[in-house]
Amino acid sequence: MHIDFRHRTIVLFVAVAVALAIAAAVFLHSGPSANIKVAGVAVILLALAFIIEVIVPAHNIEMAENEISYLKGISKFQEIVENAPDPIVVLDRMGFLTYMNRAAENISLYSRKELIGRHFSELRMLPPASLARAIKEFAKTITGNPGPAHHLDFIRKDGSVFTVDVTHKPIINGKKIEGVEVFFKYFGEKRK
Repeated sequence: MHIDFRHRTIVLFVAVAVALAIAAAVFLHSGPSANIKVAGVAVILLALAFIIEVIVPAHNIEMAENEISYLKGISKFQEIVENAPDPIVVLDRMGFLTYMNRAAENISLYSRKELIGRHFSELRMLPPASLARAIKEFAKTITGNPGPAHHLDFIRKDGSVFTVDVTHKPIINGKKIEGVEVFFKYFGEKRK
């Protein structure tokens, strides 16, 4: 339950006023045993006021700080992936490109605008043998059975060919596979 500053101040004021009024009335009109009971009620009201005024805001501040820390962590993770030295690509369940990092752009010479939203098999970046292997590996990975790392040849936008070591990992949300992460290790121009 969130109580804003004005409401907390009013509650604190009312709690202190009630506690003091009860304590004063009892001390003026009652015997010693009643004084102890009323003093106990006054202490409980003051404790509630303290909880509302001090502990709840401190807890809310701690929760907000944790959320900020979490978001900074996500931002840092995104920065790490974006600036990774090796290409990283994300495909959705159907095989459409949804993300590629800067290294993937640099090695392929294609911009994200040219590739994101397109199916990997339609990109004309894979020679026939590599395309057949990529389709087979994607199918295995999307069913939760990724194979071992393997070599594929890729064709850059300028027509030059290079070889990469490819690793696929399923993207799992709960128990559902939502896509595939593809990690590339660049070995240079096509091996002879």
